This record gives sequence, C-alpha cells and structure tokens, in this order.
Amino acid sequence: MREDPLVENVFVASDYNELKAKIGSLDFSSNSTDDKEILKRNKQYSQEYNELRKQEGNQIDAKHLYTRSWMQTINLTIACVVLGVFIYKHK
Repeated sequence: MREDPLVENVFVASDYNELKAKIGSLDFSSNSTDDKEILKRNKQYSQEYNELRKQEGNQIDAKHLYTRSWMQTINLTIACVVLGVFIYKHK
C-alpha cells in the first residue's frame, strides 16, 4: 500500500472493501447507514484530493512563471548592457 501525504486515511475504499469482506455480501439493507457514511467519506476525500491536486498544479505553474519572468529580466538587462557597450565603442 503506498503512502500519500495528501490524504490522511490512505483511501476510504479500502475500509469499504474490508467491511464488505467481513459481511460477505452486498446486502445494503442491514448496514446501509454505515455503507452510506463510508461512501460519503470516500466522496469527500476524493473531492479534497482533487482540489489539492489543482492547487498543487497552480503552485507549480506560478513558480515556473516567476522563474521565467526573472530569467527574461536578467537576459534583457544583459542585452541592454552589451548593446550600450557596443554603441559606446562604435562612437
């Protein structure tokens, strides 16, 4: 089983599968409230995980854009200095 730092209880589907293995059938009449609760928690964890993935992607994009903008600034500064030196030497 792999560890995922974004989800606390690994994945709720494993709890659901273990519960069904103990019961031995998929009869929803006896423990339907427990099953529904597990499925609700599973859906909640899934939504939270997807939101965290989106936020992580946005963070990576922002970091990339920040680095790229600084590199462009440095390149333009060096180009201006070199162009200024060439103009000065040409006169």
